[in-house]
Amino acid sequence: MESIIELREVSKSFSKKHIVLDQISIRLYKNQCVAILGRNGSGKSTILKMIAGLIPGSSGEIIYGSEFKIGYAPEQFPKLKFTPEEYLYAMGNIQKLPKDKLKQNIIDLLNKFNLNVSYNIMHFSKGMTQKLNLLQAMLGNPSVLILDEPLSGLDANSRKELIGMFQIFKDQGITIIMSCHENALLDEIADRVIVIKDGKVHSDNSSTYKNESFFKIVYSNDDKELIVKEEQRDSVLLQLLQQNYSITSVSKEIQRRNVLERTDFNQEGESN
Repeated sequence: MESIIELREVSKSFSKKHIVLDQISIRLYKNQCVAILGRNGSGKSTILKMIAGLIPGSSGEIIYGSEFKIGYAPEQFPKLKFTPEEYLYAMGNIQKLPKDKLKQNIIDLLNKFNLNVSYNIMHFSKGMTQKLNLLQAMLGNPSVLILDEPLSGLDANSRKELIGMFQIFKDQGITIIMSCHENALLDEIADRVIVIKDGKVHSDNSSTYKNESFFKIVYSNDDKELIVKEEQRDSVLLQLLQQNYSITSVSKEIQRRNVLERTDFNQEGESN
């Protein structure tokens, strides 16, 4: 795979006693969706801001590929007295995007993601606000999309809708780098999970953290359950039917290897 960003022994400290990152080395590749995990204060957001060029590192270097263009969606989004179209147009002007293409791009984005409304952002729900946050990051047609806790504080329906947006961006070949702790994001779109602990890369599951398809079979009158691999599903169903069991339901489930490590963070409630 072609490298798009490389962090070489990057450190970040805010004082001699406050070292956030200690000689982090990570290579990121085109068309990957990378999730960065860690407890509060582990440096997740700091890594994203350094990659986006918003803050400098204290030492080390960040090397960018030749086709590198960033879109950044911060965790916090302000309530503003703008309509979505007015806000996106202002953001496009700040980025000095060509005005003729900018207007059409805004119309296309608002229509595609059902956000073409005429009232102010101040009256938006959290989910609508986060959608707009993503759209401003997509304005300049970036090759890399950086998302800081993109599903934080959203209800189930909003999460589902935004995950659908991420999948569309991923299908377009955009590299996605995100900090998160929601299992839904990890399970549905993450190709790689990097865990930051004590200022260092604690684990990088770039090759072993993969989807595995399983099926849950609920059978008999008292709803007993079996979890079987996809290739075993038909034979197990046949055996159950031959033994006169009734099948209540068969549903597909996605499980991931190395789930335990990220679950540890969730249990402690320190995933942000």
